[in-house]
Amino acid sequence: MDNHKLIGKIIGGGNVENNESYPFMATFWYLDGMHFKYKAGAIWIGKNYFLTAAHCILKRDIRMIIIKMGDKNIDKQTLEFRVTTIITHPNFNSETLENDIAILETDNLPTLIFPHLIPVILPNLSYNIQYKPNDCLKILGYGRDKAFVCPLEKKHLTELKEVTVNIIPINKTGYKKLGKNVFLAGNVINGVIIDSCIGDSGGPCIKLINERWVLIGIISCGIGCGNIKYPGIYTKVQPYYTWIYNYCKLL
Repeated sequence: MDNHKLIGKIIGGGNVENNESYPFMATFWYLDGMHFKYKAGAIWIGKNYFLTAAHCILKRDIRMIIIKMGDKNIDKQTLEFRVTTIITHPNFNSETLENDIAILETDNLPTLIFPHLIPVILPNLSYNIQYKPNDCLKILGYGRDKAFVCPLEKKHLTELKEVTVNIIPINKTGYKKLGKNVFLAGNVINGVIIDSCIGDSGGPCIKLINERWVLIGIISCGIGCGNIKYPGIYTKVQPYYTWIYNYCKLL
């Protein structure tokens, strides 16, 4: 991976209109002083397990972490869970951000309180996920919708955003090399660059397969935001299916 500064990285997207469109979307919060503050996205995968990007929870005190969900408006997410266990992928590299994936185990089940919630589908080996160039995917997040914000502006959005992106071959970008289990995605629509941004890390990159949302990737990192030469980097999920299943026993 290039020796550029990598930052957790939706620019060019629109607000999610239906509150039940993505019932697996969750948020990761960390105690900062007297209050919990939003840090990153998370994805409910079933039972009391969530996925996020490993770099989001690096060196975090587990006693100060909570997961929220239950509404597309981040201020109305009344469903909260304490994180009881963090399982970072054993081969996660904090320098290159390879294997940027982690499992969070919580103290309760979402459906005990909100029975309408549905976890995202994990792509087991029966799914023919090829990550082809120009594949059309969707990303979700509460991160910034512009690369730069004023000091007094919120560092995240209140309403969940969604945007469609395409897989981009590395030879169409400025990256020289990438890790094994990652892909690049972005888009340009009517001159507007489509990208994930700071605060979106840990959130989902999904694809509609047989009328069900399947988790294709996890928003990982990138070089800046809205830079078409360096589109966002995403961790592939399918290569980690066995690792996730062996720990969570979701079936």
